[in-house]
Amino acid sequence: MTAAAPSFDEHLAREIIRSERTRMAILAGLLGAVVVFFPLFAFSYRAYYLGTFGSPAAGITIVSVCAALVAYELLIRRVLGRWLEGGRPLPPALRYLNALVETSMPTILLALVSRHVDPVYALQGPGAYFYAIFIVLSTLRLDFRLSLFTGIVAAAQYLALFAF
Repeated sequence: MTAAAPSFDEHLAREIIRSERTRMAILAGLLGAVVVFFPLFAFSYRAYYLGTFGSPAAGITIVSVCAALVAYELLIRRVLGRWLEGGRPLPPALRYLNALVETSMPTILLALVSRHVDPVYALQGPGAYFYAIFIVLSTLRLDFRLSLFTGIVAAAQYLALFAF
């Protein structure tokens, strides 16, 4: 006797986990590039960096937050790999929690950087573009509601930072 073919729902659940793992690898790679290249640029263009940030503390903050997010993404990616091997579907609550944590990282980054530079510069600087990366990559979650949730969380957090 042969094993029963997996149902559509089982196949979709596996593909969602694979897509999540791909998305996490992309995010880890992009943030890993920030961790590597930001200090190189800060060192290469030291006068411009110090003119913008005033001290190395902001750069250390940026690299630390990005490194923490890289570690988080790789850890969760590994956990998802184990779920995939076990053939278990990913609970929706875990997917929403992960989206909330990931989308909150740019908010944390901007809040910490705004302590070292003018808050207007932090809100209009390159750190704010991390929201767009998270929102665009949320399409790889293969769930419109989860992508919408990511966009709403990003908008709400950015507006809260702006008001603060």
